[in-house]
Amino acid sequence: MRKTARSAAIRDWLDMDFSNRGDPFVDPDTGSAVEPLDEASAIEALSALAQATRLGVFRMLMAAFPQSVQAGEIASRLAVPHNTMSVHLRILQRAGLCTVQRQGRMMLYRADVAGFAGLMRFMAGDCCAGRPDLCGVAFPVDGAGKTAGKTEGNACCS
Repeated sequence: MRKTARSAAIRDWLDMDFSNRGDPFVDPDTGSAVEPLDEASAIEALSALAQATRLGVFRMLMAAFPQSVQAGEIASRLAVPHNTMSVHLRILQRAGLCTVQRQGRMMLYRADVAGFAGLMRFMAGDCCAGRPDLCGVAFPVDGAGKTAGKTEGNACCS
């Protein structure tokens, strides 16, 4: 497929709206609070997302969550060759942003929401200098300015 078609497919996934998905710092599988990543892990995750195809894959997996998506479907929907997609998926998996499960001959990929929440906790670790009254500006979840989080409804202050 031509590069312009591939770029358009990736742009479509990057433009998706993921607002109102609930508390971003709670593992949806366990219901427990997610700890922030350490600096090295955060750098690896950010590096993995700093490439258009991988960012598109990750957003696709987040949109499908909690369902899994077959590797071939991901490659087809983003118009990326299967062998190239395999490399991108391995990088996301190694960065803790997706998980894989083998089902027969199929590889099923799923967003690792807890890993992503850990990255967000790391990024928000110094937000607002611990002032909960400022957190609503940094982490609004809905149009009413309500935020998700632990302390006084603020996502970034713990």
